[in-house]
Amino acid sequence: MPAPRPVCFIRKMSKSLKRSLLVIVIWLLILGGGWFGLRYVHRQSIDHQVAELEASVRFGHSGETDEIAEVLPMETLAGYTDRYANASAGYYAAKLTGSELVTYRSVLYAMDHSYDYVELPAGIITADRVLQCVSFASLDHALLEENSVVDLGSATLVVGDRELKRHYLKFSGFTAERLAKKEQAYAAAQKIVAELPAGTGEETARRLFDWVAEHIAYTQAEDYNNSDPHYLYDAFMNSSSNCDGISNAYTLLMNLAGMECFNVIDDPAEGEEGHTWNILKLNGVYFQADSTAEAGLYALVGQSCGISFARSAEAIGNGPYHPWLAEAAPACGDTSRDAVGMDVYFKSREPGNAEKRALRNAVEELEYGAKIRIFCCAEFPLITEQQRLELVKEWIRPCYVDLRLYTAGDRYCILCRDQ
Repeated sequence: MPAPRPVCFIRKMSKSLKRSLLVIVIWLLILGGGWFGLRYVHRQSIDHQVAELEASVRFGHSGETDEIAEVLPMETLAGYTDRYANASAGYYAAKLTGSELVTYRSVLYAMDHSYDYVELPAGIITADRVLQCVSFASLDHALLEENSVVDLGSATLVVGDRELKRHYLKFSGFTAERLAKKEQAYAAAQKIVAELPAGTGEETARRLFDWVAEHIAYTQAEDYNNSDPHYLYDAFMNSSSNCDGISNAYTLLMNLAGMECFNVIDDPAEGEEGHTWNILKLNGVYFQADSTAEAGLYALVGQSCGISFARSAEAIGNGPYHPWLAEAAPACGDTSRDAVGMDVYFKSREPGNAEKRALRNAVEELEYGAKIRIFCCAEFPLITEQQRLELVKEWIRPCYVDLRLYTAGDRYCILCRDQ
């Protein structure tokens, strides 16, 4: 007996049932393909969002943490020029490339648009380099304060199943009100520069240096450490500021006059306050200038002495730069100008015949009505301030007028008539 043949149920189905089954299979294929297609589209969308975020910087206001006001590609920011670009020589910017330059420009963009929240990809730059770039921007740009950074932190953005690490910066001074104050100071500086008499580059630099010393008094107000007062506004409009405001005032005036100038900071010991001063370029050479120190001298003697104008780093005597600036800032080792403007220059603690004659002439001029005379000694840094004063007293005996002595930096003494 032959074995039974297997029954093909498909053959046994009616034509209408076969059609229904075919329709079901087709729909299942369509639905399955659609699900996989949607999954693919979703993944592509997430990948696209991630790629955009990883190549962009977000700006907003720190009081509105869920509101991002603007997102800009890093490529756009790298070429950004702010409205006040002529207030900056861009010295430190020229030292940066890639993500560092983007960070630098992002700070300027935030200030320019009153954003106090900046967020950028953590994968492109370390936190330390972020702070260094912020410092570079503030030392270049006169409308930024060196200690205006309030907070640097990290954030995580979740996009689908992806987590993106971000750096964020919060600035205390990037508000519309603060920017309006800075604009007033900027306009005041423009007016001062426009009214300058014609002169050489050095004459212009010295006139502006004297203007700062004569018109802006140094204050030790502690509020500046919290970024509360208006540094640059206070300098130009209220005639008083701290070293950041005074140095920024000179940097602003110089750059508006077409002369390269920017700031440097030191690395203070623990518990000590830091200091900000200037670097300017004369005849292709970088020199230091301390407009804050000169303002302090002006308050004592009533005239600008020029002691802290265009000297070597050694003569200015402010110590080493902050480590961030060690490789970036000029060394300012040219000593050729350190004796410029001195009435008497001693190479040692034992005056020679020519130095003694210069000394007698200086004292006679004081006796006959001159207000001040300035001494410089190459060996002053090797002795204490009190020893310096005692040494100068020995040099000027006998003297028939009452005099006061001031030290200024490591190398200089000012002899002043006691009115």
